[in-house]
Amino acid sequence: MNNALNSLKEVLKISTVISYTETGFIGEFIADEDKKIHSIIKYTENDTDSNDSISIDFDDDDLYAPMYKDFKIGNSYSFVLSVNITSVRSNFFSTLDYLLNYVLSSFEKIDWNSKIIIPFENNLTSDVSMYRQYFVYLNEIMVLYAKYAYLDGYRQIVLFTDKPLVISPNSGEEFKKTYKNIFDNLDIELFGKSIYELKEFLNDEPIDKHKKEKQSIFIMETANILENFEKKERFHELVKNIEKISSYTLSSFQAYLSNFSYQKLELELKKDLDYFVKSVNDSLGTLQTQALGLPVAAALIQLNKVNLNVSYLALMVFSGFVIFNTFQQNEQLAYLRVSIERFFNKGDVSSVVVKDKLLSKMQYILDSRFNFISVYVKAVLSIATLIFIYGLDRFLSVTVLDYKLLILFITCIGLIAFFVYLIRDEYKKILKKYK
Repeated sequence: MNNALNSLKEVLKISTVISYTETGFIGEFIADEDKKIHSIIKYTENDTDSNDSISIDFDDDDLYAPMYKDFKIGNSYSFVLSVNITSVRSNFFSTLDYLLNYVLSSFEKIDWNSKIIIPFENNLTSDVSMYRQYFVYLNEIMVLYAKYAYLDGYRQIVLFTDKPLVISPNSGEEFKKTYKNIFDNLDIELFGKSIYELKEFLNDEPIDKHKKEKQSIFIMETANILENFEKKERFHELVKNIEKISSYTLSSFQAYLSNFSYQKLELELKKDLDYFVKSVNDSLGTLQTQALGLPVAAALIQLNKVNLNVSYLALMVFSGFVIFNTFQQNEQLAYLRVSIERFFNKGDVSSVVVKDKLLSKMQYILDSRFNFISVYVKAVLSIATLIFIYGLDRFLSVTVLDYKLLILFITCIGLIAFFVYLIRDEYKKILKKYK
């Protein structure tokens, strides 16, 4: 097996993979250096010193006998490479999956030093070949740890954690002592499914920060489960507990996301609440100033006994402005209330609010405050309206007495319609609540 790997390394350094086949790959070779040509022709069947581990067959018709003189410097040549491994049926190294994923990989440039492959270098005997798929899955597991582990000089896997964690596959012992017992107690379908789901979970993440956190959690959960076992037992426990590791990793990542979302929510909520509270306070400040001006304006009439019609007209104009401004503030507050409700009802926010009692209480307090503010606004509007009607009544009394009742009636009808418009939302909420 070492011969095949070394030969593949040499060929891949001087050629490019075009596509994969069941026993190797189709590649492209550019004859731009004498050294490269000499390196590749030794794997052809016409070479007397050809290597038995792999064989190369060039497609070019001009290369009847691929010797050095047949290559033209600078030309490109396609070839088919085949991996020659004996006992194909009993050796899982000869499968296409292994060749693609663990020997050739899907990249043209391979970092062979960081490759993690369980060290089974001997052919599997017939009574062991039935476990071939298990071995493939074992390699799948090891590749998941590739960025966070390495093979030491004793062919043990070392995980990068706060304290390096050594996992020994025990490949030097007999098969029955190391793998058969554990394989016989494994559900192959569940075993493969757990590895597949874990691989998909770790790789399927568009946000780099979350992807790194997934990998960190994966390593952490692995270490938490294995660190309490002896070094020679850890590999067995890793295989037996891969489903548990997968489940714990998913749960811990969901907890991380919840915390991440909550922190993000707090920042977003604080930013929005600062704006909401400031806007509400500004609206209330304006209303309070105008509301305090109403009794003052009414009292000033008593100081002017000469031109009462002018005083009453001024009172009407002032109270009319208060009504208009209060209406505008009411609409502004309604907009703020809808904005807050929309914020709390957003999918990523509502799911956290439901679980967080503090946020739920904050939402309740905001809602209660708006209810009190709504009552306050209606009270200011009512007072301003009554003062407006009073001013209109007194103004008509000193001017157009003949049309006083008609004008008052029309004005009251208009004000009633205006109030109905103002309380429409509250009325709808009450109906919806008691239906």
